[in-house]
Order: sequence, then C-alpha cells, then structure tokens
Amino acid sequence: MRDLTSWLDNPATDAGITTYDGKQWTRHTYADFADQVFAAAAELRRHGIGRGDRVALVLPSGPEFTRYFFAAMAVGATPTPIAPRGYQGPVDYGTFVAGLLDTLRPGCVVAEGPVLDLLAGLPEAAPRVIDARRPLPPAEDRTRVVLDKDDLALVQFTSGSSSAPRGVTLTSEAALAQVALLEDKYRLEPGSSFGSWLPLHHDMGLIGLFLTPVVLGCEVSLMRPEHFVRRPLEWLKIFGERGGTISAIPNFALERVVRRVRPEDLEGMDFGRWRALIVGSDRVSMSVLDAFHGLLAPHGLTREALSPSYGMAEATLAVSGVGHGREPEALLLGSTEFSQGAPVRIAGRRRLAGAEPGDRTLHSVVSCGTELVGVDITVTDEDGHALPDGHVGELLVRSPALSRGYFGAPPEDERFTTGGYRTGDLGFRHEEQIYVLGRVGDSVKVNGRYVTAEDVELALVRVLELQHDKLAVVLNSVSGTPAVLVTVQRGAETLDVTRLGDVLESFGLSADRVAVLHVGALAVPRTTSGKPQRGKLWRSLVGGELTGTPVRLGEDFPYAFTTDPDSGRSRVVPRHGDEAEGEDAAGAARPAGAAQPAGAAQPAGAAPRSAEESRALLGGKGHHLTLMRRLGLPVPPFAVLASAELAARPVDAERIRELLGALAEAAADTMAPRESAVGLAVRSSPPRSMPGMMDTLLGIGLSPSDVEPLARRLGDRAAAWEALLTQARQLCRHVGCADPARLAAAEGDPTGGPAERYDRLRRLYAELTGADYPVDPVDQVRVSVEAVRASWNSERARRYRRAHGIPERPGPAVVVQALAYGMAGGASGSGVVFSHNPINGDEGLFGEYLTGSTGEDLVSGTRTPQAVAALEAQDPRAHRLLTELVARLHHELGAMADVEFVVERGRLWLVQVRPAAAAPHVLNRVAQRMWRDGRLTARQALARLDADALFASPPARVAGEPPGLLAVGLPACAGVAHGPLVTGVEEVFRHPPGTAVLLRPTTEPADFPAMTQAAAVLTLEGGGTSHAAVVARELDLPTVVGAQLLDPDLAARLRAAEPDGEPLPEVTVCGTTGRVWLGRVPPAPGDPDLDRAPELPGAVATGTVVCRTAAPEATDAAAVEAGRAVVLVDRATGRPLAVAADSDPTAAASAPERALVCAAEDELPAAGDGSLVATGDPAVAETWAARGGRVAYLHPAPDPARPWRTRLPDCRLAFVALPATDQREHARWSLAIATARRDAR
Repeated sequence: MRDLTSWLDNPATDAGITTYDGKQWTRHTYADFADQVFAAAAELRRHGIGRGDRVALVLPSGPEFTRYFFAAMAVGATPTPIAPRGYQGPVDYGTFVAGLLDTLRPGCVVAEGPVLDLLAGLPEAAPRVIDARRPLPPAEDRTRVVLDKDDLALVQFTSGSSSAPRGVTLTSEAALAQVALLEDKYRLEPGSSFGSWLPLHHDMGLIGLFLTPVVLGCEVSLMRPEHFVRRPLEWLKIFGERGGTISAIPNFALERVVRRVRPEDLEGMDFGRWRALIVGSDRVSMSVLDAFHGLLAPHGLTREALSPSYGMAEATLAVSGVGHGREPEALLLGSTEFSQGAPVRIAGRRRLAGAEPGDRTLHSVVSCGTELVGVDITVTDEDGHALPDGHVGELLVRSPALSRGYFGAPPEDERFTTGGYRTGDLGFRHEEQIYVLGRVGDSVKVNGRYVTAEDVELALVRVLELQHDKLAVVLNSVSGTPAVLVTVQRGAETLDVTRLGDVLESFGLSADRVAVLHVGALAVPRTTSGKPQRGKLWRSLVGGELTGTPVRLGEDFPYAFTTDPDSGRSRVVPRHGDEAEGEDAAGAARPAGAAQPAGAAQPAGAAPRSAEESRALLGGKGHHLTLMRRLGLPVPPFAVLASAELAARPVDAERIRELLGALAEAAADTMAPRESAVGLAVRSSPPRSMPGMMDTLLGIGLSPSDVEPLARRLGDRAAAWEALLTQARQLCRHVGCADPARLAAAEGDPTGGPAERYDRLRRLYAELTGADYPVDPVDQVRVSVEAVRASWNSERARRYRRAHGIPERPGPAVVVQALAYGMAGGASGSGVVFSHNPINGDEGLFGEYLTGSTGEDLVSGTRTPQAVAALEAQDPRAHRLLTELVARLHHELGAMADVEFVVERGRLWLVQVRPAAAAPHVLNRVAQRMWRDGRLTARQALARLDADALFASPPARVAGEPPGLLAVGLPACAGVAHGPLVTGVEEVFRHPPGTAVLLRPTTEPADFPAMTQAAAVLTLEGGGTSHAAVVARELDLPTVVGAQLLDPDLAARLRAAEPDGEPLPEVTVCGTTGRVWLGRVPPAPGDPDLDRAPELPGAVATGTVVCRTAAPEATDAAAVEAGRAVVLVDRATGRPLAVAADSDPTAAASAPERALVCAAEDELPAAGDGSLVATGDPAVAETWAARGGRVAYLHPAPDPARPWRTRLPDCRLAFVALPATDQREHARWSLAIATARRDAR
C-alpha cells in the first residue's frame, strides 16, 4: 500500500530528480536520492529527532531541501518549510522567522549560510540547528517510520495574502489524497516528467511538483525561482528539449515568459509532449494564456495543455482544474459588479486565439474547470445556504485532502466548519465549471453589489496594456464611499488617465475617488507566493509610509498628499479625525510610531525646494544625510553649514556654538550617555562627490579632559588618546599645512606617552600657524570648517574638478557630524559597502569591513580589510540590518548605492551614502535592471545611461592562466593595460600618457594627477573601497589593489628604503580578475553586452528626424538614390543634403525642408530669423539652438575604430543626417538619453 515514503523501500533506478544550479543540470536517480534521504535521516536521529517532532526547513529550493524534507518523514517527524529570505514581505526576515518558530516550537531547524547566524541570535530557548551543508553521516540505518493516516505529515504555511501566514496542518491521509486527485485529473503515469521553478515552501511547488512526482516515481526537474526570473527560457527547455510533460505556473509568471522569450529563441524545440501546464495561484487572464499559447503553438504546444485551476493550502493544493483533453475558456459577463446571492449575466464566451471582446464593458472570467474527483465546491449566500448555478456567492470546499485546521489555532476555527472550509473567495458555478471572481475581503460594495480588486486590476492591465505584476489595485470604503488606490511600477509616463477613468466607471467606481501612484519595486507588500497584500498596502498608504509619484489624484480622494522637496516623492497626509494619526504639527505625515529625527542643525536660509537645489545648498553628502534622516535610518547626528552661508561670510562663533549644542543634545539622546564624550567629524560636502580630494578632520571637539569619559565609552584608554592624537595631527596637517615628515618628526617616538606626544603636536601647530592650539570646541570647529573650505581650492581639487566638469560655484557645504567609533570594544568596526558589485554590476551586498577600525583606515588603504562577510561572522544582526538598509537606499537613490558605515558595540550607524562610481557599462547594467524591475521610469533610466558603453565591448580580461604571474590582488576597476612599472608620481609624467603602470603601497589625494596619466594602477595594500579603488572607478582605470607579489626578489626591491635605481619590469595589469603578469600578455575582448532594452529610446519623444547624408555627387532631387525620398536640401543651391533612412527608404515627403548651410558661427543669420540651419560643426549647432533656432546636424564621417558611434551637439536637433547605416541605432539611443537628461534638468 502506498504511503508518503514507501518509494524508499524500492527506489527507481530509471527515474529521478534533476536540479539546476544556475549553470548546469545534475541528475540523481531515486536510488541515489534515497541514499541521501537516509543519510539526512541519520543526521536528524543524531540530533534526537524522531516521531512526533517538527522539523523547520529554512532552506531555498535545492538538493538540501529535498533530502531533509523526506528525511523528516522517514524518522516520523513533520517537515515544515519556511520561506527563505526575500519571500517574507515587508517584515524584517529575522522577525519573520522568529515568529514562525515561536508558533511551531520545532525540535530542530535545518538551515544554511547566513540563516545559521540569524538562528544563533535567537533566545536561549531556540531549537537545535542543523547545518544543511555539513557532510552527512553514512546511511547505515535504512529503516523508516510509516505514518498512520491521522498522523501529521506536513505543516505548510499559507502565502499570507489576507492575513499573516498560518500553518496549515496536513495529515498523511490528506497529502496522499491530494496526490491521488492530481494523478486522476491529469492522467499521471510513470512516464510523466515534471518540471518546476516554483519555490518549495509554497503549496503549488511543494505538493504539486515535488511531493507528487516523488511519491509516484516520476521524473522531475527542479530550478530555483531566481534562475527562472533570470532565464525563463531554461524552464521552457525542460519541455521543449528534454521531454517534460507536467508543470504549473502562476499567471504573472506566464506574462514574464511572454515578455522575455523571443520566438527565435524557441527554434528547434518541440512542445508536443507537454500534456499539462496548470495555471493558478492568482487570477488567470485569457489574454495572457492566448499570448503564451501563441508563442509556443508553432512548436507543438496544444491548446488542451493549458489548465487553469483553483486551490488553496487549506485543501493541500488543488480543488478544481481544466482536466486532460479540454481547452481553457472564459465567460464574458455583462456586468463588472456582483451581488452575493444574485445571478450573473452571461453575454458570451471566449476561447484561445479568439478576438478580444469588442465591447469593453464585457468582463472576462476564465473557467477554473471542474472539481477533482471527491471534491465538492458549494456556492453559498451570506447565511451559508447553497445557491443555484449562475449565482454569485462565497465558495465552500469539501475535499478528502482538506486540512483539519491551522497549527496552534483552536479546533473550532470558524473557517473550518463541519460542512467544509469557507474560502473567503467569491465565485459561481456554470455548466459544472467553477469561476472565481476574487476575495470577499478585497472587494467593496457599489450600489449593494460587490466589485473585486482583482477584477479591476485585470481590466486595467488589459485596457492600459500594463504588466500584471507591475500594477496593484486596492479598494476601500472610506466614510461609506469606495475609494481606489492604483500603484504602478512601470509605464507611468505613458499612462492614459482618461482610459483609466473609463475602466473605473465601468465598475461603478468614481474616477474622482482614485489615487494613482508610481511606486518603487518594493513598495507593494507581497505574500510568499507573490500576491499583493492589499490590506497592508492600504494601511501603509493611510499611515503615510507609502511613497510615490502621483500620476493622478482624484478631487474627492479622501486623503491629501505632501511632496518631499528632496526626493520628489509624495505621501499621504490624512484629513479626517481619527484617520490623522501620524500627522505632525506641520501637516506632513510620518509613519505612525516613527521616532523624530535626532536633532540636526538646519542650514540657514530657506529650505531647498528640489533635490537639485538641495544638492547645491547642502552638497551631495549633506543632501544624502538629510535623505537618510528623513527615512528614519540610523544616522549619527549631524549639521550642515550650507554653501551659500559659507560663501557669504566666515562662519561666526555663535552659529557654531548653537550648532554644537544641538548636536550634543542629539548625541546624548541617541548615541552616548550625557557624561560621555562625543567627538566630531568635519567633512566637505561638494555638489558632486570628489573622493579623497578635499580634507576631512576627525576627533574635533575633544580635549584632554575628555579622555577618561571617552575611554569609558570605548572601553580602551589608548583608543581614547588615539582619537585626541588624530585631532592634533589633522589640525597640524590641514590647518598648519605640515607635511607628513615634519608631522612624524614632531610627534616623535610612537611608543612614547600619548599626553607628551599630544603636547608636542600642539606646539607644532602654534609654530606653524602663529596661533595657540584651539582648546575650545567652538574654535576647533571654526578652524576645521575654514580648512575644509580652503581645500576646495587646492591644486588636486581644482584638477579633479576640471577632469570631471564640476563647476567652481557655489562651492562646498560642510558637514559636522558626531562620530561613531569603530575602534570601540566588543563588536565594533567600520566598512564600506555597495548595493551591487561595482566591477560587474551584480546585485547584492558587496564591500569590506575592518574590525576595530575607523573609516579612514579603509579609505587610506593602510590596512587591507576583509570582505563584508566578516561583519556577518562578528555580528549577524548588524549584518542583516545593513543588508536591508543598503537595499532600501539603492531603491531610494534609484542608483547603485555606496554606503560608509560604522558598528560601535553592535550598533550600526550609516555615516554617509552616495550613488556609486563605476565603469559606464556597469552603471548601464544597473540602470536597465532597475527600469525592468519598475524602480526607475524610462526617462530616469535613460538619463543614467552612457550611450557608448551600450555598444562598446565591456572591459577586456586576460583569459586562462598564462605564464609569468607576478601578483594577485583584488580587482578594483575592470580592464587590461600594460607598461613599465613606476613608483613615483613624477616618473609617470616621464612617460607618454597612458603608457606607465603606477605602483604604490597605497595611493592618496596627491597621487591623483599621476593616476589620470597612468595606464593602470597597482597597490600593495588596501581593498576595494580604498582611495585607489574609488578614484580608479571614477577614472575607469584598470586597477588591482592589495596585491601580493609572488616574486620575492621584486618584493624586496620595491619595499627597500633606498631603491637600487634599476628600471622596473614591464607588466600587464588585469583589473577584471585582479592579476598581474610580467611582460605583455594579450587581452581577450569582453563579450558585447547586448542586453539593451529596445523599447527604452521610444519612451521619450526627441522630435528629431534621423536620416542619411545624401551622396556628394547628388546634385538635385532626381539624382538621389533610387526610391529614397529627399528630406533636406540646401536652400541656396537646391542640392540634396539628406535622404530618408535605410529603415524607411520609401518615406514620402511632400516637399523636402530647405536648410541654410552654415560652416561657422559668423555665417549664422540673426536671432529670430526662424531658419533651419544645417551644419557639421557642433559649436555652430549649439549656438543656433541657444538662440531658439532649429538645427539639422550633418554628422562627419564615422570613426573607423568605432564605426557605430555618433557624436552629437548638446542641444535639441530637428534633423540628424548620418553618413553610415551602422550609426543609426547609436544615434537613436544618444538622442533619447540627451532628451531625458535635458528633461531632468
């Protein structure tokens, strides 16, 4: 007799499980898999797990999950999958896991990787933990426990679309019944072959596509969800190349396949064996089914293979579906409103490949088929009485696979009644088919009839041609009248609000009671299966937590919005009585319960009105600190002295005294006890980042009397004195202009007493400046601010501004910020992290951490740090919080984020954030990914792109392992360069630009001129966030940092106090791989990154006609190339200047435009002439455009090395005439990018 683990007694050798790791497939027969299961069972027994215990599986989909799932059953325990990180919705993952474990009280938890650290931080009563990646013991005991029919076989959590996830209890009998139901419905047999990418913590993936095939002994192929998202084609190959026959998928994922897979990708595939694709989990759209079938039908997919279904975790999985041999169909309803107990009005039917209904008022509802054998679905009225066919009511389910209730809930739970399970779903039955309309809780009553959010959502998706997973609708009755919230994550620029209003009115909803917001990718809370949590979304709106850009706000929408001048994003200000919770005195809403930001002194003068004005006034650093503070992030208290304030007059003592008072109060409230000492950092804040080019002073505001209180805070008296010595060194260097040698000589023996060294530095300061060493904190801050401002005019800063086009005015603001101390005792340190890998653009936390350090230790490169995973080992909670906050900042900035942070005794502080510098092809990749994910609008994404990098090959690399390896370090900026090694700045200038490799122990700001002239940079110390790495990425300069020399003789020469004078060898530096070779090693070109979104340029109207330059010999219209219309002629001679582009050779033009040809500015007509000027000189074009004239740009001959490239004037162009067809695509992108940037300004 079959049970859930009986397959272990005689596992098949001709069938098995194949898993995909993102690169390749690996297959294990069921005999192999059984060995793994018994080995995992031995590990569970070793930890004392047996019959009646619960085993929490906190694992992603993969081999570890599959073996421990069945191992738990084999020892008589109950496996309970818990969603891995990323599926928990808006709640913190640690809180999510801790809450579920507190409910479950499992005997053990099986986990891997960072989750192990998270579990280690739980209270002492936490369960035993098993590392799923540890080697398993031998599978000597091959006995198994056979579960009785009433034994608890599985606890699976609901997705949480209408409430917090709840643990559904499933007996052995219920799970086996579901397997049998699916076996019957879809005619499953030993030769069936399953394929899945669905997460194994969710019922559709766990029960339908894993438990079922294993119990039946069928072949199964498993991918992870993230692999499907990146490569949906790989999932299709299971069925088109490897003979898969059964799968399941949500509706929104079908849309992704249709968007991402091109017809040509399917060449050679055969989907004729694919018997069933079960479509469920969310509302099914006939338009999406049609598009998917249309894509695969030419390659053999039948209509009958598509099987819309209906189910829920409480019934184990499925309760109805379109079975074998039937094709899907939809009913067209004459109304979009439904009354419980009332009949629906059926106006027609629709099948695959059928035309869209011409009448837009008709409402399409896809059939979810008939009940599975033994299942009964009853449509009930509000009193629970059965309704006849064609009448709308709540669906009540009876099934042999029905759960007996929720884990930990009372047995009399009102949804599990003696008559079955009340689903909370509205639907009806027609001709034995089940039709589901939506959830009762996600609907509102309009004139006594129900309108569901899902119906409105589907209608908007169809009419507005939006992607289903990028739009969410919430309906809510405020003061008894329905209001509508629509969030869109893409397509806001082209949204037709008139059509939106028409859709709403077809449901009886008022367009005046709607708010349409363009929001970020993470703004919509979703369940573990991807469904929108509409109740949470509405609460975040009303609470002022949801931010976005309003696309439409109806006059009678019950909430007003306020706009943040820094971010340009809006949030709700509740209007009515008790709905006004969270509103402050100024009328701006904040999240309920959110703490007010710690007292930060504000700049003098009016607050900035836009993000651009904010950057000009506060500088980039001040602007982004203000943004973090507004978001409620853990930022040390700070004050900004605005650029306008500093430019007008020297900052006076009273202003500083006021500023220091506010900072001291804020620090006492948030950072340190009042009796403790608080040092300050005084930093530059230019409008654009200038890494390492301006001075920073640390430890300001301290005096010898602060050593003892600071020592108590840090737990180390030596560290407290070091803070004071840092202050003295930096005042001598940046105010007194002491060079490093004089500074070291004055300080003397570093082993001497700190008080004596401090006094010597004070005397040096007086000698250098002719003034007493400042003791009063006000005086220290004043001279520090003046020093920072003065560094704006240093030679290195001026050179950097010239190189990067940074204007001289308004000059920098200055930030004064309380210090967090990474050299304190306990879990302390500092680091710099990025939201993406700055070398290749891969998303995920990337960066470095150094325990017991200051941020200056990392930036200077004097100490080589560890990867940021070192923080995870030291303090998992701080690492988890850092990961979440960096991801949030990435979304808020709309760019790759570069974050400097400090951990002081386990408490995380974000010191600064900025958009990261990286090579253009990397930033392009990030911007396009953000647009695809709905985090940027098309215009925003275009404004961030570099056109050349879209077409050029990415940086080269040295392939393989050629001989002569000299050094191995960290890749800091990709690319390959070669040249002789030089160790001095002056030596670089003895070589032609771009021919010498600069080798330094570390780099500092004084090295910047040499870096701009070098072919590559190599440092012996430092990490990927050191000065050398940061500046290299600004310059796009191949760089390797922290290199370990493999040649001991060369290492000795380089580190010798007195160089031997002999020239150093020529080397090849590969900044892509972090390796260095002796001699010249040929590079391998990078593969062109052709992942361009072709629809992006079309999202903006450039107003430019792109055409072809007419052949020089064409003297009149008749002589132009045959069949190609003339679009532009010289008005003086009538000679054709341009013809229609190759893509449209027969473009008709009633008359070509006549242009005045001007080769120089003195040939231009008077302003206001209104002439169309044709020129090949960019300066002439820009001058005429600035006067308000129209320009036709005659592009010069292409660059032979880059024949695809165009170089266009920085102005609006009426025409661009190109000499080569290959330039057209680059021109199209360049024009769109330039337009988006001008619009942004």
